[in-house]
Amino acid sequence: MNNNKRAELKSKIFTKKLKEEYKNYTIQYFSINNRWCISVNKNDNSQSIEMTVTPNCFYNNFKDNLEKYLNGKGELDTCKMCHLDSYKLTSCPKCGLIYCIECLIDYQLKGKGIFCCVECNHKSGERAHNIDIKLLESVLRKAYNQN
Repeated sequence: MNNNKRAELKSKIFTKKLKEEYKNYTIQYFSINNRWCISVNKNDNSQSIEMTVTPNCFYNNFKDNLEKYLNGKGELDTCKMCHLDSYKLTSCPKCGLIYCIECLIDYQLKGKGIFCCVECNHKSGERAHNIDIKLLESVLRKAYNQN
């Protein structure tokens, strides 16, 4: 299954789970620029957020970020790669471009351990030769506390 299909499937599953848990919210999934997202809107229109679902994200991490936003316990900022709001952000050490941890992991997986900034082309990380992609993902998630 390709990454876009995995993200679509996760979006459907996450949406179903969130609808069961958040009865006072309208929850929908959608695709924009080849990224799958979930929109969460409080029925009285007092809160609204759109969050990306990547092929590698886990439901508990997604829900934790959503909870932080809904409870006002963190600042959201916009990832310059997926253009969606996130709590877990980092930046390029060279140009300062802000991106979310999910995008960082996705791009490092695509680069087999190397992350290349989309703005300035600064490269970071180490190339993982002859490594299983699942093992690399596990290592990256542990490094970024995403497991």
